[in-house]
Amino acid sequence: MNKEMKKSQEVLNRRILEYIDHVRPGKRGWTGALENLKSFLYEVIEEDDRDINLKVRFFEQSVDDLKKRFASSLSSFQQANMDIWLGQCFEKFGVWDKALASYESAAQNCDDKQHHDIKAEAVRSAGHIFGMRNEWKKALDNYGESLQLSQQAGDKAGEANAYSGMGIVYFERGKSQEASTYWEKGRELAEKSGDTKVNAQILNNLGVLMSMQGESEKALAHYGKSASLFEQSGDYRGLAEAYHNTGMTYADMKRYIDAGEYYEKSNDIARKIGDVRLQAMVKLNRIELYTAINDIFAGLAMCNQALQTFVQIGDHLGEAETYKFMGILYTRTKEWDLASAYFEDCIHMSEKYKNPLLLGEAWYEYGVLCKEKGDIENAAECFNKALEVFKSVDADQDIEKTRQALASLKA
Repeated sequence: MNKEMKKSQEVLNRRILEYIDHVRPGKRGWTGALENLKSFLYEVIEEDDRDINLKVRFFEQSVDDLKKRFASSLSSFQQANMDIWLGQCFEKFGVWDKALASYESAAQNCDDKQHHDIKAEAVRSAGHIFGMRNEWKKALDNYGESLQLSQQAGDKAGEANAYSGMGIVYFERGKSQEASTYWEKGRELAEKSGDTKVNAQILNNLGVLMSMQGESEKALAHYGKSASLFEQSGDYRGLAEAYHNTGMTYADMKRYIDAGEYYEKSNDIARKIGDVRLQAMVKLNRIELYTAINDIFAGLAMCNQALQTFVQIGDHLGEAETYKFMGILYTRTKEWDLASAYFEDCIHMSEKYKNPLLLGEAWYEYGVLCKEKGDIENAAECFNKALEVFKSVDADQDIEKTRQALASLKA
């Protein structure tokens, strides 16, 4: 660490410690004081523009100071709330192991029957981390437990959230019908409970499903409703996701100017809230825009930036998708061996972490490579493998595209 950075950290540490020294319980007791302290700490972290690893280390040090001061003053309920908040911060930074540990700690502090709703949130949040790590069975187990706890608490919004999570797991595993069923259940409950945030998330999920099935206009309508609800509820991460998905759908429609506009909106929010994974996803999907204008070097630069983040946070499917895009870019430069190696890496990881849609996309692009270099026999084999996978997940738009590719081989 250089002298300037060390001095900056010392100033920030001193600023936090001075604030902590003056924290006292107010009218709402320690709950209100902790909320104010969390807001202050969040603002300080956001002001700090250092490297993500240093930022996480600084955040952890600040949290340790905070816990030492307040641990003995907090009830188990307050401790659980703080652990959930810590988990959300670590998740935003992409430090999933620490996020998971915080959520599990929160769940352990909520055995009291009157806190079913908080425990349900903690268990559900841990399920989300398991899903991000492609541990599908653990994710489903957690969502199932969260659903049961929400039902016991009579928390309709919590039930909707659990169904939303279950739908995501089934969607990622290529079971679109099951995903749709869970999302529709969740949407009904969210509307009954009046929970704007959950309703927005499920509309966003359904938009992704519609986009995959080739219903682009319906998908855009869902994203538009979702974005409006996210904005109403103050969920800026959700809003960034809705903008990102809108950009992806416009890119599929080859409306690249519109796609670029929404990617930029998403990236601006992701940068402001410090969500490193979402920033990497936006970089990754902007590669399609660079490919469209044949700016290969800019595309490769984006790939390398995204890959660095995905490897750092252990996002295996993000890594695999980056390999797919690198294969596409090297196909453009006719570097066949490099492109083939990246497609094979993507195929291997897609199979290992059980993401059939990405697997189908990799086989399709591998077929494009074979066709480009005149290897018609292997191109047909790759396209047929892609077609088989796309049929298994009802990816109608991809099915049609692959059939056209196969027909073009006979022309």
